[in-house]
Amino acid sequence: MPLPSPYEYKYAEIHVAMSFLVSWDTLPTFAVVLDDRVIGTVQIRIAADKMTSDVGYSIARRHWGKGLMVEAVAAVIEWAFGAFDIVKVGAQADFRNRQSWRVMEKLGMKREGILRSQEPPNPVNPNERVDMVHYGILREEWESKAGE
Repeated sequence: MPLPSPYEYKYAEIHVAMSFLVSWDTLPTFAVVLDDRVIGTVQIRIAADKMTSDVGYSIARRHWGKGLMVEAVAAVIEWAFGAFDIVKVGAQADFRNRQSWRVMEKLGMKREGILRSQEPPNPVNPNERVDMVHYGILREEWESKAGE
């Protein structure tokens, strides 16, 4: 997801505070914890009327490339398919963020497209719009992947 850069502590505080203001039924948010420290989050936006959802995730840079995010997001997807009547989980990332693509691909998601200039400018980079790459996995794909 497009984030302000540099990502200052105040942005993390806002993110955590906002997660408490929304309903668990529409935007459950999970902490990713390692050695009793929160190192990231996973959120899943449930669109019950469409029977779909979108997952978003972030992790501290020093923990990139260790497989932790794949493990955390997989647990949330598994939980969401069990807890909600949804048929699909989608995810999106800044097109330039190939590491996030790899997380989605390792989860078995398929690339569904690229939306050009999709995200509006962020406060830190007001003249920059961001292209977003979209991935998704259907319930039956997830369940057959789990049976492998």
